[in-house]
Amino acid sequence: MNEYSGYGGYTPPQPPPPPKKSGGAWKVIVAIAASLLVFAIVICSTAVFITWLIGSDITEEPTQPAETTVPQLQIPDNTTQATPDTTEAATQPPETTRPLPGSVQTGSTVSGDILSAADVYAQNVDAVVSILVHGVAANGWSQVPFSATGSGFIISDNGYIITCYHVVEGGNEFIVDLYDGSEYSAEYVGGDQLYDVAVLKINAENLQTVALGDSDNLIIGEDAIVIGNPLSLTFSVSKGIISATDRVIDVDENEEISVFQLDAAVNSGNSGGPVFNDRGQVIGLVDAKYAAEGVEGLGFAVPINQVMDVAEDLISYGYVTGRPYFGISASTASVDRGYAVDGARVESVDPNSCSETAGLRVGDIITSIDGKVITSASDLISEKNNYKAGDTAQLGVWRTGEALTLTITFDEAK
Repeated sequence: MNEYSGYGGYTPPQPPPPPKKSGGAWKVIVAIAASLLVFAIVICSTAVFITWLIGSDITEEPTQPAETTVPQLQIPDNTTQATPDTTEAATQPPETTRPLPGSVQTGSTVSGDILSAADVYAQNVDAVVSILVHGVAANGWSQVPFSATGSGFIISDNGYIITCYHVVEGGNEFIVDLYDGSEYSAEYVGGDQLYDVAVLKINAENLQTVALGDSDNLIIGEDAIVIGNPLSLTFSVSKGIISATDRVIDVDENEEISVFQLDAAVNSGNSGGPVFNDRGQVIGLVDAKYAAEGVEGLGFAVPINQVMDVAEDLISYGYVTGRPYFGISASTASVDRGYAVDGARVESVDPNSCSETAGLRVGDIITSIDGKVITSASDLISEKNNYKAGDTAQLGVWRTGEALTLTITFDEAK
């Protein structure tokens, strides 16, 4: 036989496979069944093991939060971030609500948080009122009916309301409207022309009241939010800042009061309404504005501490206690007008008054009070207002070519 190695060589034919033995199929079936049983056991064991692991994790989970968890402080948009201790102290100031005499209590408090104008409005509009006044005014020799509108705010849950004296002056009927639509007929309790404060009373209970701030601590530049009824557009809000403190304005020919200035929009009808700070506390009573061509943003308010001093007396006594009463009328005397000296000339002396007791006469010219020079009738009134009823002062008086010193003890104005 020739041998040949390499590709394409000849390969002798192989013998046929031996014949298969009987019973081979049964063994295959048994092998498959055994494999499936093993697989099922493995699957079940794995499931049991996983379930045990899960149960173990749940039961061992800590029940206390991690020590690094810190609650987030809610900081108003216009404040700086503070530590928890600082924030706690800053947002919990002592209550500034001032009690009123008798059963009159303000009751309202504030949190001390800085509020938006929208929040101040929402929290206080129910304590602001619209006032409609009907009355009769003198017009020459005749009496003419009139109507006027203004604003006010509720200081007690049983219906005491503060407004401006000039809002209700001359009125004989007072209608008070609340934000919820309720309407009441109001009683006039009393008023003070000098500080332009008046008090009304409605017959109601459980009213919402304002919270009172401290006007001795006003800051120039802080927010001033006004709610009132300008031009009969009821329950309007405007916002500005406190522009100045310790302003003095004339309320009468011979009278001046101390006010603070604000640039929030105020118009006719705002008089008597509240000025709020950004904590929702009333800090002033809207009193006046400069109204002239080219003048913008010059409004004035009576500080709330001064308002409440007056209101408490009006509620308790019907007048302001301790106010000095001179018992004279006076005009301005000046050298330019032909008088011997500058000062306040006495035009009349009330019988049984402190001026009569002191020896003042018609025609006397008062030139000083306790050494402070008096050059006009307004000077005299301004200096008098620095005293209280019962105080004693030395008056420098010029009488027909002679300089005198008279001692006066002021009466109480009623």
